[in-house]
Amino acid sequence: MIKKQIFKLIKKQELTDITINLNNSKENELVFYKCGEVLDKDLFNNRLSLSKANYIITNNINLTSIDPLKIFFIEDFLKFKHLCIDQLYKTTLEVTNIGITGTNGKTSTTWFIKEFLKKDNNVILFGTNGIYLNDDFLSKSINTTPDYSIYLKTLHKVFKEKKIKKIITIMEVSSHALSQQRTLGIEFDYAAITSISQDHLDYHKNMNNYIAAKKLLLDMSEKFYCFKNMKFIDEYSKGYIDKITLVTLDNKLYSDFEIPTFQKRNHFLAFLISKEINRSIVFDKNLIFPDGRFEILSFKKSKIIIDYAHTPDAFIEVYNNTKKLFSNPYIVTVFGCGGDRDIGKRKIMGSIADKFSNEVILTNDNPRCENDDKIINDIISGFENKKFKIIKNRKEAIVSSLNNCCNKNIVILILGKGHEDYQEVNNIRSYFKDRDVVKEFINAKS
Repeated sequence: MIKKQIFKLIKKQELTDITINLNNSKENELVFYKCGEVLDKDLFNNRLSLSKANYIITNNINLTSIDPLKIFFIEDFLKFKHLCIDQLYKTTLEVTNIGITGTNGKTSTTWFIKEFLKKDNNVILFGTNGIYLNDDFLSKSINTTPDYSIYLKTLHKVFKEKKIKKIITIMEVSSHALSQQRTLGIEFDYAAITSISQDHLDYHKNMNNYIAAKKLLLDMSEKFYCFKNMKFIDEYSKGYIDKITLVTLDNKLYSDFEIPTFQKRNHFLAFLISKEINRSIVFDKNLIFPDGRFEILSFKKSKIIIDYAHTPDAFIEVYNNTKKLFSNPYIVTVFGCGGDRDIGKRKIMGSIADKFSNEVILTNDNPRCENDDKIINDIISGFENKKFKIIKNRKEAIVSSLNNCCNKNIVILILGKGHEDYQEVNNIRSYFKDRDVVKEFINAKS
């Protein structure tokens, strides 16, 4: 009964949009609220209080008792959701889909693919840094990987407003999105994995589950690429080796191109996939790099590197490449760890920073709802030399590091947030960007 009613409302254009975000949803929006294994009624009620939606579809029958007139349980939740999305955002676009997963490297690889392909094609990029049509910024991303409704809604908008008939989509595909079936309905023509290392174990519980989630992209793609000597490659490729194209980095292409090794890998992988789609593409080293990915700024004799590195493997990559690019650098590292996330990696990251840095300033990343003292103490447990200081205010921590390098040949690594333009404390996001703090300091001293 409710299904027929909703289809009629879509046809009559009384329901004109679909969202998965109950907060601030509007009267004309159809909400699909998917519950996890544990139902948090307080969280739901809080979100419901901010909603004006009259139709909320859920996969949990226990929620219907809260408001039976607007909350409806649908047993085949995902199937019905996709039917509504397809009905509402009809398009005749010819689409080629590219999906990139990996612990580190998704943002850079997808960005480089966009840079390669945009010259001769219309491309949409869905990722951490936002949604782009070629070089035009369309909107911020709610999640790294969009829900199927956002994906199709974006295609529909481009089709109607830009009169585009053929498009290539490039998408960062996270392990969360794969395990939550956010990309269900998207058929990937090309896909790749950039790397696998420890991350998100707060969600996946163990590495086997994490690898299994990443592996789901293999099932959803026609052609798949990964590097030959990638960590966990045997576990990842088991049963799929015939489907995978194993890649070896061609270092000769980068003989006169000084970029970090991990960016060479991301760039080269992007080139191979782009070349597969458009044979006329030529190797181009002069591409624009994504925001906050080994971004180098200069101040007097010193270099400041801003990077999104927030996993043990990413830390090691940053340190190794810093030592390759700069001769005997005196390294000062400014970092923290995110709250309410994988606790196990904090000690490891502390140990790595302790080993490779001459000085460390521990500060806040996004504490979220976790006690920031506990987060810092978890990091400190990995230190042996105790050569660190604690400045919890991130702006003050960055300024402190910059003040100490005015007349020294120092490399400052500001790690963990990269492109992010906010800091989250107790569920409140306030504007904050590492690069802004550095630029403000440099301008004031110039």
